Amino acid sequence: MKAPAPKLSGLPASPSPAAATKGKDAAPRRRSASAGNTWGLLLITFTVVATGVLSFPSFIILACGMPPALAAALIDNRPGRYASYCVMAANLAGIVPVLTALWFGGNSAGLAMMLMSDVYVWLSIYGAAATGWVLIWLFTYIAEFMLALMASIRVRKLHSIQAGMVAEWGPGITGNP
Repeated sequence: MKAPAPKLSGLPASPSPAAATKGKDAAPRRRSASAGNTWGLLLITFTVVATGVLSFPSFIILACGMPPALAAALIDNRPGRYASYCVMAANLAGIVPVLTALWFGGNSAGLAMMLMSDVYVWLSIYGAAATGWVLIWLFTYIAEFMLALMASIRVRKLHSIQAGMVAEWGPGITGNP
């Protein structure tokens, strides 16, 4: 007699042979991957339209300054999408001083166009986005170095524990005759 296989959590139960012969689908229907993206795109579209209608000068600054974040969001396909979050945060950090100057300077479309005609504004916005990409690149190597360092420290610690065990129990404990 064969023992029943343990049920793995999170997985749907497989259909019984009787259900399979009746043509009923026992597994629940899955939502498509684009269903979550549809709501996200609708939210972004609503936000862009609302910003364009309610505050056109801010829309000018954001439309000119946020393409690096949009590009990062489009090309980042890794789980978690941390690269796009990092670039978007850095890009917004570069745009906030420009938006602040716009809001406290009169909040007009003429001022927005004057700000966007300044090369240093473009340098600060796109330089901040580039800093986001540099952080992604740099911290990958820093994390790799730190993990390798922690592993080597752990290996040294285990070797010292093994040496203590060999001293106490003899060399036969290592498995080598």
